[in-house]
Parts: sequence; structure tokens; C-alpha cells
Amino acid sequence: MEKTSNIRKRVYNPLWSLAIALGIYGILSLPAFSNAIYALPTEHFYIVSLTSIIAAIISYGMGVSGIRLRNLQVLFVSLGFISLTLLFSLHGLSTPGFLLGENMVIGVSVQLSFLFLALFLMLSTQPSDNRFISKLGHRSRLLLGGWTLFLIAAATVIFFNNELVEWIPLTSIPLNWISAIITIFLVITSSAHYWVSYRHSQFPLQAGLAHVAILVAVAQLIVITSNVWHISWWFYHFLLLLSVLITIFILTSQFTFGDTIGLALQGLLTNNPTDRIMAGISPKVQALITAAEAHDSYTAGHAQRVALNAVRMGENLGLSPEELRAIAQGSLLHDIGKISISDTILNKPGPLTPVERHAIEKHPIFGYDICKYLGFMEAELEIIRWHHERVNGRGYPDSIPGNQIPMLVQIMAVVDVYDALTSDRAYRLAMTHEQAIMHLDSFSGLYLRKDYVSLWKKLSSIKKAS
Repeated sequence: MEKTSNIRKRVYNPLWSLAIALGIYGILSLPAFSNAIYALPTEHFYIVSLTSIIAAIISYGMGVSGIRLRNLQVLFVSLGFISLTLLFSLHGLSTPGFLLGENMVIGVSVQLSFLFLALFLMLSTQPSDNRFISKLGHRSRLLLGGWTLFLIAAATVIFFNNELVEWIPLTSIPLNWISAIITIFLVITSSAHYWVSYRHSQFPLQAGLAHVAILVAVAQLIVITSNVWHISWWFYHFLLLLSVLITIFILTSQFTFGDTIGLALQGLLTNNPTDRIMAGISPKVQALITAAEAHDSYTAGHAQRVALNAVRMGENLGLSPEELRAIAQGSLLHDIGKISISDTILNKPGPLTPVERHAIEKHPIFGYDICKYLGFMEAELEIIRWHHERVNGRGYPDSIPGNQIPMLVQIMAVVDVYDALTSDRAYRLAMTHEQAIMHLDSFSGLYLRKDYVSLWKKLSSIKKAS
């Protein structure tokens, strides 16, 4: 098994993409191929324009999915590909001899598309708790719609007033090289970030984007070093198309809901808000949860139960659909940091030593550090980091006072404590419902918020009676 894992890591390494893409470009640049010129302006005009417009629509759909999934990484990646595809459609439509004569738009639009894609890929690798990234996340709908409309408007203005690009001489030395170097630096750095993230999470999105960023870097290199219409020049168009297709594939792979089409449809068509939200949790997130629970044999199913009950409480408190999804995802992932805790500590049958207790109390930070690089938004990250904080300010890991603990965290904390009390642990047997309620009463106002404890007592009693 370990040998297979090592082989996979080598195969998946983005350096393979770099070597293969550069190797093919090197072969196409040999004299035997470099003299082959394929001046096909008609094909370039129609194929590039049409393909780019279709890809732009798909990229916008990615952005909408990112907003619905509350995933900033998906949102920023989609913004990058919206920039690439919309500007590339301008590149195709500007092919000389059709709608326009000789012009600089065809070259400038390519360089701009690379720069914007590189910028958004870099933004997508930044931690979600970054203040700037978090602020953008709070305006995700405005960002997606506004940026798309801006690009469409700018491309339209440039197309009908192509002399404006003389103010953006990105096809002239040395600006073309400066632009290319910045792009290559940004995308290679992004690839490295994605690869490190993949080694921790095993999410296909991280691995795929590490490869995509490398392909973009090679495509940029080809643009700046190849001759127009030569076979090597056509190769960069193929690399960009491949990048779009890989991104679509990995997003579909990571965020397809349910193991079967039936389960996916059930989640989409059900009238039950809880079922709809839980069905929409990425299977890769579920896999991450399963891996965490495998380290702690006494908490199997804990995350799922807490998430369902937290959503149930949220519905009774009138939370918005967005807040319900946040509490569902945050609750599912709240113990993910246990992946980094020794199994012997997690499953120790007796009392923990101070050193062991300190290690256990680090799991919210470990989980937070993992998830902030996977695109999860602020509300989910707060639940993951602060689900053991308490009203009296004596929780962990940050010992924040009760009035600073966010509402969603406090809702989830009540059902988390209840589920822990009613589950077997290595050091004790599960309590009965009545015993757990008595303990919640003793915690009320001291560790947990009173009104949320009262609500859970009511809801759990109804559930038990039914």
C-alpha cells in the first residue's frame, strides 16, 4: 500500500506536467518541425472565438458553484478562467482579416488574459483567514458578477476602439518579457502552494490545479518565445484548452454530490432543507471526515450527527440558507484536526497526562490550518477553531470570552457536547439522554449559552419521543 502511495505521489507531481509540456515544445521547436507554418486564420477566428465563449460560460458556472458551495478557492479559480476565456474570445474575434484589420488587440488580449489568470490563481492559494481574501469572500456575488460585466464591457470597448491598446504595449519589448516573467512566477508559485495543500488534504482540486498552473506557465513561455502560425505556436492554444478541461473535470470530481445519480437528485429535489444541505456536502469533504474519524474509533459518525443536529437547531432559530450551509460544513469538519493527533492519545482508556491533554487541545488549530487553505469561508473556519471555546472564557485553544464567540459556533457547541456525552469514549460509557440533559443543565450559562441549551433540550426531547 505504501509503495502504491509513493508511486501515485510521483505520478501526480506537477513536475511531470512541466517536463512533458516543455519536452513537447522542445520537439516542436526542432528544425524538422519549426519550419512548418500553419497559417489558418479562418480556423483561428472561428474555433478560438467559439471555444472561448463556451468556456467563459462554463467558467461563470464554476463561480456560481463556488458561491453556493461557500468555497473561495473555487470562486477565485473561476474568476481566473473567466478572465482567460473572455479575453481569449477577444483574441479570437480580433484575428486580422475578419472583423478587424491588422491590430495589436490580438496580442495584448493574450498577455492580459495570462496576467489576470495568474493573479486569480495566486489569490486562490491564499488562506481564507487573510483579511483581504475574507472581505472579497463576503462580496462574492458582487465580485463574480461585477468582474464578469467589467471584462465584457472592457473587451467590447477595446474591440470597437482598438487603438486604445496602444496604451497597453504588452507585446513590445521589454514589457512583454516583464509581463511573461510575472505570470510565470505567479503560476509556478501557485502550483507549489497547491501541491503542498494536496499532500495534506488529498483533494483532487489541489492536485489538478497544481498541474493546471504548470501548463499555464509553459503556455506563457511559448507565447513569448514562438513565432506566430508555427506549429509550436499552436501548441499553447492546446495547453490552455487542456487547462480548462482539467479544471472542469476536477471540480466535477470533487463536488459531485452523492455516490450515485439517485442520491444527487434526492439532495437536489427534496423539500427538506436539512437533507438538501447534507446531500450537497462534497464527497471529498466526507472522505476527509472519515479519515479523521478513523483515528478516533470512539467518534465514528460523530461529525455527521453534530452537523445534522446543528442544522436542525439553526432551522428553528431561523438561520438563512447560507448560514445553514456554513454550520453544516463547519460542524462536519470541526474535528478534522484529529488527523494530526496520535491514535494512542485519542484512544487512551485512562486519564490523559498534561502533555497529552495539551496535544488534544491543539486539534482545533490543526483543523483550522488545514481548512483555511482549502477555500472554506470565515464562518466554517470559526466553527472549526472555536468549537471548544466556552461562555466563561475558559475554553481552548484561544480562551476567548463568551461575547466574542460567534452565534454559529455557540449553536454547534451545544449539540457537540450533547453528542459527546451520549457516545462511548475510551475512558467511559455513553450517558443516557436524561443524564446528558442534566449535564447540559449544569453547563448552561457557564460553558454553553442558556437559550441554546434550552432549545436543544426541547428539540432532543421531541426527537427522542418520536
